[in-house]
Amino acid sequence: GTVLAMFQAFLFVLMAPLLQFVGLAPEMHFVVGVVNILGAILFLALVSLGLTALGYFFAWRMDSIQGYHSIMSVVLLPMWLLSGALFPGDDSPWMKWIIAANPLTYGVAGLRRFVSSGSDALSSMPSLPVCLAVTAGFAFVCLAADVWVTRRDQGV
Repeated sequence: GTVLAMFQAFLFVLMAPLLQFVGLAPEMHFVVGVVNILGAILFLALVSLGLTALGYFFAWRMDSIQGYHSIMSVVLLPMWLLSGALFPGDDSPWMKWIIAANPLTYGVAGLRRFVSSGSDALSSMPSLPVCLAVTAGFAFVCLAADVWVTRRDQGV
């Protein structure tokens, strides 16, 4: 799941300059370099791993595929919508707190910091070390929860 998610996300990152060119994305200066590409891959891997592990955690507990998909729609869709990936939430004070508590926000911000520069939007985002720490922490906590729930149910 993680490799597929990384591949799909990387395709969208590659499409970003095209979306900007046709006017469907805000103006940003894209940076292409070895460090930037490796950093983007790191954040894509951490976010993919964390979300795949979160999906595994819920799937392990479900008795039906329909139940799993309904829970994932209730959990993942709001995480994605409130991550800042689609729209900024800086204008609303109550939404700022929700966005700041969302671990996906930091993955999106870290990815943006690696693939773009010189944008005013970057100044309002968390710093790169904070993004890396929160995103890696989220992936680690989700993986640890997977190990715990699997061992508990197997009696290990």
